[in-house]
Amino acid sequence: MVTYNTLMDGCVLSDDSAGALAFFNEMRSRGIAPSTVSYMTLMKAFAVSGQPKVAHKVFEEMERDPRVTVDRAAWNMLVEGYCRLGLVETANLAKGITMARKPGEALVLWNEVKERCLEEADEELLGALADMCVRAAFFKKALEIVACMEEKGIAPNKTKYKKMYIEMHSRMFTSMHASQARRDRRRERKRAAEAFKFWLGLPNSYYGREWRIEPLLDGDDQS
Repeated sequence: MVTYNTLMDGCVLSDDSAGALAFFNEMRSRGIAPSTVSYMTLMKAFAVSGQPKVAHKVFEEMERDPRVTVDRAAWNMLVEGYCRLGLVETANLAKGITMARKPGEALVLWNEVKERCLEEADEELLGALADMCVRAAFFKKALEIVACMEEKGIAPNKTKYKKMYIEMHSRMFTSMHASQARRDRRRERKRAAEAFKFWLGLPNSYYGREWRIEPLLDGDDQS
């Protein structure tokens, strides 16, 4: 396997994505299971050659392979491939994550966008990520995203988010039976929810001195 990974890496250096794919397929035809490094190297071959959609297909195959783990480095590679060509395709990726109801992946994508290409993030991308965070009750992240939208002059759809919050989360914090750790986590989430309700203009117990979301475009990370 190490030999094939080395050969594939050589293809990356020579911008030969077809060669990397050929070595990857040959490795599997010989009964050698790809490792995380194998998938990552193949993704890199397509990402650096301007083929992010093909890199995305490799990423999806990696997700389906129970023998390997999709980690942050894999996401880095995927987002980098899209960012090389602009964020239109990244917005499509965000919409795909939203449709697949994968909130954890939406959070990873948002963090990668903040680190790599926040200046280029557009309404389509930010809106898709905000929708997913509101649906998943990630209110702190939702506030980060809508703050970014407002800073860019993009008006978030508060009417839509009010409806989503009322329909999906209005009874979220009513249970009294939970461990102390769970109650602590719930208290933290409730504070974020109250801040989000304050932003929406819904009745809330939020006070302005807490949960202030600062601008993100200056490079600050509020995660």
